[in-house]
Amino acid sequence: MGSAIRLKEQNQSCNTKPTNQLNVIVDDHTD
Repeated sequence: MGSAIRLKEQNQSCNTKPTNQLNVIVDDHTD
């Protein structure tokens, strides 16, 4: 769960890349 939270925080920094957001969602489910 900790990893998912860190990914979400990083996603806000890279909010300009919509593809990155999709990757975060996939990583969250994989974790």
